Amino acid sequence: LDFKFPPSYRAFAERFGLDGHLFILPSLLPLRDTPGSDWSVLGTSRYFRTKAHEYWNLPESPPPLFARMVMFAQDSGYEQFVFDPSEVTDAAEGEYRVYSIDKSADITPIGDSFPDFLQWIYNRYRPDPDEAEDWGQELRAWQVIKPEASAPHPIEFDRHCVREKQPPAHEHVKLWLASNNHTARDLALSIRDAGHTDAFPILADALQEAGCTNADLLDACRTGDPDIDGK
Repeated sequence: LDFKFPPSYRAFAERFGLDGHLFILPSLLPLRDTPGSDWSVLGTSRYFRTKAHEYWNLPESPPPLFARMVMFAQDSGYEQFVFDPSEVTDAAEGEYRVYSIDKSADITPIGDSFPDFLQWIYNRYRPDPDEAEDWGQELRAWQVIKPEASAPHPIEFDRHCVREKQPPAHEHVKLWLASNNHTARDLALSIRDAGHTDAFPILADALQEAGCTNADLLDACRTGDPDIDGK
């Protein structure tokens, strides 16, 4: 998608995972398509960038946002939430403006960052305290994200999305590093010893060509911020 996700979004995804609900309806999309579902950040963003006029019955030349948006969340098909890569709102923090697009293709700005989006979701969807007891076990099963001191409210996220990342087996790593004339090994050494961090996506491709199927490791390399090293 030629897009680098905001660090706040990546930190949220690393802590809680994706493909889960915020409160009841809005849900964060997984990065890639999963079995039985083609709703993902990659799949939907690619689709709507080229098919927005068909989905929303728009003119052949819809507003420019539709051609560049990165769709990362949706509300049961009624409302889509997107980053606008062209609107950098905080260069130091890597944040972008977030828009809502409803079923009528009305575009509404809802925040200048991913934390703003979470706060907007909280304000819109949080349960009424008088109704909270009626939710019973469902409400108590949710994970509360502790906000920064400056944030006025916590955000709740479905607990089922919290999972441990799976590091690859050591013997598999040895095979990948030796494969294709040690291409992955040499790339990894250049990153570690020479600081060539721009080679992380290339390393991901090399690992995949060598037979790596560990999604967590490949995703970590492609984001340029890996936290799994295979020991």
